[in-house]
Formats: sequence, C-alpha cells, structure tokens
Amino acid sequence: MKLNSYNGRSDQFSKSVMNYSDRIDSPESFETSTSMISRFYRLAIRNLDLRPGLSIEIYDQFHHIELLKKFHFTYPSFRIVFYMLGDGRTEEKALAGGRRGNFYSMSGGYCTIAFFPELEGIIRIKEMTRSLQVVVNISPSILHTFIDTDHAAFPKDIRVITEGLGKQRYYHIGRISASMHSALYEILNCPYTGTIRKIFMESKALELVAYKLVQLKASETGFEQPNNLNREENDQIHYAKLLLVNNMENPPTLFDLARKVGLSHTKLNAGFRKIYGTTVFGCLQRIRLEHAKYLMGKEGFNVTEAAFAVGYNSVPSFSRAFSLYFKQPPKKVAKKAF
Repeated sequence: MKLNSYNGRSDQFSKSVMNYSDRIDSPESFETSTSMISRFYRLAIRNLDLRPGLSIEIYDQFHHIELLKKFHFTYPSFRIVFYMLGDGRTEEKALAGGRRGNFYSMSGGYCTIAFFPELEGIIRIKEMTRSLQVVVNISPSILHTFIDTDHAAFPKDIRVITEGLGKQRYYHIGRISASMHSALYEILNCPYTGTIRKIFMESKALELVAYKLVQLKASETGFEQPNNLNREENDQIHYAKLLLVNNMENPPTLFDLARKVGLSHTKLNAGFRKIYGTTVFGCLQRIRLEHAKYLMGKEGFNVTEAAFAVGYNSVPSFSRAFSLYFKQPPKKVAKKAF
C-alpha cells in the first residue's frame, strides 16, 4: 500500500480532531488561530495564552513532501510536547569542537519535556505525514512555586533549572499514557467558551504537566527509545487507531482492520504494542472508556447512555471495565456531572 493512498483519509481525520474549533463562535481574547494551505502542506495552529508563563499550542498539519526547516530559537520555558501523530525528528546543529548535535524524536505516541534556552538545527517531517501535536509551555518560575512545597517530586536537574542555579539543558521522552490521552482528548474537544474555557484549559495544561512529572519520577534515567517500525508501518498503525476512534460503537474486526490498513493481523497487533503499549482490542477498550468518561463528565450522559454510545452491549460489562481502568465506578463520574 502506497502512502499517498492516505491522502483523502487525512482530510477526514483533520475534521475529526479539529472539529472542536468549529464549536467556538469567535476566538477568545486569550486564543488565536491560524491556518495555511499550499500545494506542499496544510497547517492549522491554535495558541492559548492562559497566564504569564503558561500556554497551550495545538498543531495539526499534513505534509505532501518532506519538510526540511532550519530553526534557531531562544526559549525560556519548559516545553512539553505530546506527539499524538507524526513521524519526524529535530536535528541539532553541530556543537562546538565539531561534535555532532543530538537527534530528538517526533514520533506519534510519545511525549517529551525539554528545556533548551537556545537551540539551533533542522526539523525533518517525512512526506505524506500527518502531525498532530499538543504543546504545554510552562515557565521555570511557575514550576518553582510547586517545588517549594515538594522537592522530592521533581528530578534534580529540573529543580536546578527552576532555581536558576545553572544553565544546563534538559530532555526526556516517554510514551503518552492513558491519563495523558484522556486529558488531551478533553483539550481537543473542549465545548466551553469565555472564562470557563480559559479555566478549563488551564486546569488541563497543569494536569498534563503533573502526568509528565509522574513519568519523570518513575524513570529518572529519562530516555525511552521510540519504536523501530518503519515510516509506512507507523502511518498504518496510526491510521488503524483512527479507524477505531471513528467507529468505536461498531468497530471492524481485527482481520478487517488489518486488511483496511494493509498489514497482517499479527503485525498490526505487534505494532499497537510497540506504539500504544497494548493490543488492538486493548486500545479500542481504552478509546471507548475514555470517550464514555467524557460523555458522562462533560455531556451529562448517564451510565447506560454512555455505555451504548461507545459500543458496549452490556452495562455490567461496561461498568466492570470502567471501574478497572479508572479505579472508580462510572456512576461516580456521572454523578459529578450534575
């Protein structure tokens, strides 16, 4: 299967992930949006300035040809990037003494936290690739207000940066967890406007920061290699997940899904394990449960309505799976919505 066969489907995906913006009548005072279309790429950017030192950026882009872009920036904040889709990398310019610069992955399914007061190099995004990124920028001074009360929760290198005691850089990469996925989904589908929208987005930005810090604490060594799938397999796996998201109430069988994306069912399952840390069925269950939580918590669905809306035929089965996944019964989430 050639990658350009994904071209038409990418438009459908763009509508499904960016449709939250269509529900906003006009940009808020703290929010700006930009879109650009050319024969080489399509790009949509949304910026939310939540408070001094805390912001969210959302990038949704599709490149028909390989992107090679030089950059040189100075940035005083921690930058936490959630690569929901993508296949590329940042190549740092050669350092002093001819030493080769580092390579930083931009693989879908991973999230990074970086602090680079200055960075120069090239961004590479492969051709026929859709990238979806949610970025949380948080200043060292805001993080420092939390560190003052709990030094043990932060890696030493981050504490040094927030206290202004050194100019070293920091980088960590890890998988996007189930909790992160849930918060990211709510950011991309926030139905609120005005002050409530700003409060909601700020709370979700801090929630994502907290989840990343939990990940850092669990792995102070700080680097998890991205999967070793090739570009086409990566795209096929991500497209398979998109089909599950768009058809969660009536999903294709494992064999039909594998056929649709051009992989064997064994390769499809193996690819899901590498990228999402679970099988195709496990990923479908996660998608269903996270969407059900959203429907109950934000849309006012009751337990039965949410269960059937996401494709469960048995409310008891849904309740057991939900309780196991979220460590609380669904009726508790539905009750909070009122």
